[in-house]
Amino acid sequence: MLFWLIPLLTIAAITIPLAAADLRERRLPNALLLVGYVSFALAAELTSLAAPSTTGASPVLVCCGVLAAAFGVWTMGGVGMGDVKLVGLLAGTLQLVPASNSPPPQLVAAIATLLLLVPAAFVALLHGRQSLALGPFLLAGFWLAVLV
Repeated sequence: MLFWLIPLLTIAAITIPLAAADLRERRLPNALLLVGYVSFALAAELTSLAAPSTTGASPVLVCCGVLAAAFGVWTMGGVGMGDVKLVGLLAGTLQLVPASNSPPPQLVAAIATLLLLVPAAFVALLHGRQSLALGPFLLAGFWLAVLV
């Protein structure tokens, strides 16, 4: 079934507003993230109802695990709470995307995000900036993983 397209299309619709808000205000609006989570939950439930015997990690468990790990980073001051919520949504959604012969999409997204973020962070530090909006980099890594 194509239930995985529900959160993918939703994330497509909110990507630009999320990135713009993060760049402008250094925050990711909860209203947009909530829309993403509702579409993710709907797709995860429909997928589990349509194919209850599928193997592999549950998208909801992946989302919760990533949320827990990101929350740990947040407690140390490494990221903002909006980034925590966004990364959970993106990881859970990637778990819904059908498997292919390529590497796991979460791994591709993580590597792509780092490859985009590290040079930008280096340039920001050279210009005396102490922080960087992570949302656009997380979203770019997500979309690169979807394309792979």
